[in-house]
Amino acid sequence: MRVSLRAKVVLVALVLSVIPAVGYVHVKQIETLLREGQEQGLRATARAIGMALHDRPQLLELRPNEPASDEMQLILKSLARAESRVWIVDQNQRLLAIAGDLKKASPPPEPGPLEFAVRLVCITRGAHGSILVTANSHHEHPGFSVKIADTVGAGDAFTAAMTLGLLHGWPLDETNRLAAEVAAFVCTRPGGAPELPAAPAWSESPG
Repeated sequence: MRVSLRAKVVLVALVLSVIPAVGYVHVKQIETLLREGQEQGLRATARAIGMALHDRPQLLELRPNEPASDEMQLILKSLARAESRVWIVDQNQRLLAIAGDLKKASPPPEPGPLEFAVRLVCITRGAHGSILVTANSHHEHPGFSVKIADTVGAGDAFTAAMTLGLLHGWPLDETNRLAAEVAAFVCTRPGGAPELPAAPAWSESPG
């Protein structure tokens, strides 16, 4: 049995038309589940409030427009919930106390550049030098031109010298120059940890 092209198009259209309907049903099911979850949460909160206030004579101390006792203040504070409010009324439907807050908590402001626990940002660029950046300043060093023997350990040497300058509080340009100089020297020697030449400037503020 051969099916015409028109019949195939109609069949595909019918199949595709079902997709929105299935999506709508799925969304309604999710909405129903969410509503049921909210209702269960409210019921659980009501049970918790009932258990917290059951057989508590302090509740009798509550009077309209009068402050509650210290213990009752603790009870009300324990009932408080973010973005929800609990009304406590007496048998005459008089409002005795309110716990919680309906206002949505505002998110904390996003930190700006270098507002984290970061004192220094370093960018090493190989033969093109390095850049040191702080919250208030930055410095760019072009690097030193040397004959490369081995690049292993150059990055660690740069980091060690930079950390030394940071701990001593040296100016950014001097710290960057010293770190670049030490890294360049390590590149001229084979091995990852060559012995550095004696240089008092490396233990004192370079100048």
